[in-house]
Amino acid sequence: PEMTAVNIHDILDRAKRSAQLGFGAHIKFEEEYDPSLPFAVADGDQLLQVVLNLIKNASEACKDGGKIKLKTSFDHSFRLRRSDGSGQALPLQIQIFDNGPGLPADIRDQVFDPFVSGKENGTGLGLALASKIISDHDGWISVDSIPGNTVFTIALAAISAKNNSFYSEVS
Repeated sequence: PEMTAVNIHDILDRAKRSAQLGFGAHIKFEEEYDPSLPFAVADGDQLLQVVLNLIKNASEACKDGGKIKLKTSFDHSFRLRRSDGSGQALPLQIQIFDNGPGLPADIRDQVFDPFVSGKENGTGLGLALASKIISDHDGWISVDSIPGNTVFTIALAAISAKNNSFYSEVS
């Protein structure tokens, strides 16, 4: 990934606008953004691909009258522990909620595995790719799903005062 400082809200807005012009035209979108969110350390194009994929899945799951909420927040306490014992703070939270029927119980725990799909003609590669991209960002992606409320959560690292200078030197 080509890591730079990325405004998450710009990514979410681009994905939403794209969805509204096509596959998500029947969806009512709602935003709940944290205005104080710092920039993420991410590859903007890859992150856009992940968000578009999640919104597309949510749109397909929702019938007419479907709702998708895009939410951002900052969680100081969220950390990812690596296998070597080191930790990484992932305070930037992106959540995508939908009011569709939920993930089938028999695949809920494997949705990020390749070739697992709840769609009739699905390849099962979309969420596997999303998971790989977020993992390549040293981030975290998870899902909670019950009928009427599915939420995908992405956690990413934020630009800090410490690594802000690094990015200004590189660019």
